Amino acid sequence: MEKEKKEKTFAEKLAGGMFKFLCMIVGILVLAYVVACVITHKALVFDISILSSGTFLIIAVLGGLLAILYILTKMMKSPSDSSNGAKVKTKGGLKKYYDSHWVTAQELKTNPDFKFCYYDNLKNTTNIGILIRAEVVGSRMLVNMYKPIHTLVIGTTGTGKTTQFVNPTIQVFSESKAKPCMVITDPKGELYSFHSNKLKKQGYRVLVFDLKDPFNSTCWNPMTRPYEFNERARNLEKEILVHRGDDPRKYPNLRLASNQYFSEWYEFNGIAFADMNTVKAQINGLRQQLKAEAVEDLKDIAMTLCPVLSKSDPIWESGAKDFIFAVMLAMLEDSENPALGMTKEKFNFYNVAKIANLKDNDPFNPMKSLTDYFAGRDPLSQATQLANQVITNADNTKKSYMGIVSDRLNLFSDLGVCYCTHTNEMDLKTFTDQPTALFIKIPDEKVTRHAIASMFISQLYKILVNSANKNGGELKRTVYYILDEFANMPAIQNFETMITVARSRKIFFLLMLQSYAQLAIKYDEKVAATIQDNCNIHIYIGSNDPDTQKKFSDRCGTITVETESTTTSKGKKDEQSTTTTSVNMDSRPLIYPNELGSLKDELIVSILKQNPIKVKTTPSYKPEAQRIYDMKPAPDEFVIPKMLDEKAIYYDIKERNKKILNPQGQGDQFNSFGGGNTDFGDFDI
Repeated sequence: MEKEKKEKTFAEKLAGGMFKFLCMIVGILVLAYVVACVITHKALVFDISILSSGTFLIIAVLGGLLAILYILTKMMKSPSDSSNGAKVKTKGGLKKYYDSHWVTAQELKTNPDFKFCYYDNLKNTTNIGILIRAEVVGSRMLVNMYKPIHTLVIGTTGTGKTTQFVNPTIQVFSESKAKPCMVITDPKGELYSFHSNKLKKQGYRVLVFDLKDPFNSTCWNPMTRPYEFNERARNLEKEILVHRGDDPRKYPNLRLASNQYFSEWYEFNGIAFADMNTVKAQINGLRQQLKAEAVEDLKDIAMTLCPVLSKSDPIWESGAKDFIFAVMLAMLEDSENPALGMTKEKFNFYNVAKIANLKDNDPFNPMKSLTDYFAGRDPLSQATQLANQVITNADNTKKSYMGIVSDRLNLFSDLGVCYCTHTNEMDLKTFTDQPTALFIKIPDEKVTRHAIASMFISQLYKILVNSANKNGGELKRTVYYILDEFANMPAIQNFETMITVARSRKIFFLLMLQSYAQLAIKYDEKVAATIQDNCNIHIYIGSNDPDTQKKFSDRCGTITVETESTTTSKGKKDEQSTTTTSVNMDSRPLIYPNELGSLKDELIVSILKQNPIKVKTTPSYKPEAQRIYDMKPAPDEFVIPKMLDEKAIYYDIKERNKKILNPQGQGDQFNSFGGGNTDFGDFDI
């Protein structure tokens, strides 16, 4: 049998409060009388004149007011006013200790952390951040945002990640006065259609890298950046400006490298130098740095094209990756000899695939031309060293390596991919000079093309970091990466480092996942944990994964409930029964995992150092949202079909071999480590 305690009625509370009030008033009057006696130097005996003294009246009135305030506060306190550490009684006589609680509607409106505003006021708002609420109430949309921070959004297929988060985020950002830049992965191609018109109306420059329809895409060549680094390294002396007869102190944008200057001084890389020897030292250091960056970029590209996925036997994938890297390094070395014709227009994936897959008609030596290609180079050539680890092996071993190379580069048998990566038509160095939205259309049915998207994301990040470094450490305009189906793309190289340091540069990642497990599968457990830990906002829309539901439930915290249970034991026939009451403290989740599986048009938002938030959202497809958002689909435009001019961009390594190995037609005279002149040193991949 359970003993049930009833919650006190208001009348009972009022009676108890009046009794306490009377007791306090009596105490206050006695205290006031004693103090008045002391001040007037009268003995502690009753004197009616003291009751009319100023001292007595002041103490009595102030004390009475404090007593009234105290009693009213105690009476009016209710369970809904509880916060961390408070406790209230539930209907069943339970006491509930609020270790965690849901943020209230009032807090969302008044707490400045949650950046409340109406959608129609966004055009005057620069104080924006991560969207945590977009709800239509009546005729207006209520918007809440939190300060910019990396964010994870959990939602399995069909739960509404796009309609409840991605679409509202793009609309809110573009409507705001701040107008941040956006990099948006578009797996279905719908995001560009729904938002490009609105973005253009709001003054955005809209770029599209279209891997769904590559022949109609703006072209982007990831190999252009390392090529330009290397070209600049070779031509740094051309950047020296000689000044005669003027004072470097008259140039406010120049840094001074010396305290004393003469009639002739030298300007290089934003620095004023007093003598040429110091300039040369600066050039040598910068040249080495630029070449290292070029090699590092090519290494990252090779690792994205041929990731080492096998944990039990990684040697084959690792060797194939090294060989692809070697081909790109050899092409870069060739670009330093104008006679060979490796121009910027030919430095692309099309030729990487052609070179790596080249087979001669000689059945006894089908890789002769490819072997010759790595000959005639500097003894320190890293291209030769890496390639020889593959091409000098026994035939069967060589075939195993080259089979993986061919498989990984099969992507470039698609001339559409070769077309959209054969040249560079985007100036990403000016990305933040104006509001810019870049859509990366990714075909979900052609997963081999996803590697190109990963490269784009990684290389744009590097360009943005360089821009930030030139601008005092942060970008002119905040950039948000809105990465839908993030874990369906190939792993982005060094992403755990990128996400750790991006925030200080005003770069923020919004990652859409189906579950936490999906992230751990794509990245190893350690990297996945680093990514999760750097996302201080986690937004839950819906997942069927029990582990994800449990983990998110844990993020929301717990409440502790005090329960009372009564047991009665009967004695012998004439003896009285014994009743025992026990009190237990039980902890339970603020929201159970199974509750997370049945949310409808609700988001659960977990923010570091904030109580969790349960908010209603208005999906972008609903009529009340459509009346507010501008998501009219862009009309289909007729585009003149484009084509890849293979003859114009083809690099013939057989012709290269003739020029390097047999310049006078005297037969093959080469050493696998001979000739040439490069300045790349050793860079381990």
